[in-house]
Amino acid sequence: MATRQWFQASSRASRSTWLHSASVRTLSARVGAARARSMPEGMVSVVSVNPVIFDLGAYGSVLATRDKGRVAGRAAADQLSSASSMVLAFWGVEVASPPFLDEVVRAVRAELLGGTSSRLLIVAGVNADVRESLEIVLERQGAAMAALEHGQLTLLGGSRHLEETLREAQKLGYFSARDLAERLAVKLPNLHSRLKALAEAGAVARDHDAPGERPKRGGTAKAFRTGDLEVLDRIVTAS
Repeated sequence: MATRQWFQASSRASRSTWLHSASVRTLSARVGAARARSMPEGMVSVVSVNPVIFDLGAYGSVLATRDKGRVAGRAAADQLSSASSMVLAFWGVEVASPPFLDEVVRAVRAELLGGTSSRLLIVAGVNADVRESLEIVLERQGAAMAALEHGQLTLLGGSRHLEETLREAQKLGYFSARDLAERLAVKLPNLHSRLKALAEAGAVARDHDAPGERPKRGGTAKAFRTGDLEVLDRIVTAS
């Protein structure tokens, strides 16, 4: 049985590029329609105007080997590098080996390291087995990633303090560091450390004031944004 699954995964690899492109086109169209319905007139969503959905399920239901992970990771990182938000989707994936995931995670996290990223990266569609493998990989790398589970954003591999910070950030949606520090009753230096970790996890993104779109938060202070749960949930539903 296992041998047959691995063979099926290998035979699907040649179709992966075409399947992924088709998935992105179809889901992007659905997400655009969902966003238009969900946002009040004149408002700007905290999710990218043109979100990218990278569907790892296009590479097969069984994702295995480091070489294949390296190929998928490069493709995912290329997509993320030109987007302000991306959903890393595991729809239809039954099993993902740690070596495959290790390559994918390293590739996409390279776009987020430093904590100055203006990109959001959200994992979606993981089953219990894939989640366990992903957490093993994240623990080995000393990393965390944001995931959409049961309509809520959670952290895979994150500490309790980071989970708490993400929950409060999610309630604000678009915020300054001072806003969030006051809400959590922590000092700014401590909060900056948390925000850097969350940015490297893809859970929050640095942003700049956008005249005509959002009220300025004073001076040139950086602002941050998180994913819009309603829009993200519509993406999952549309899949």
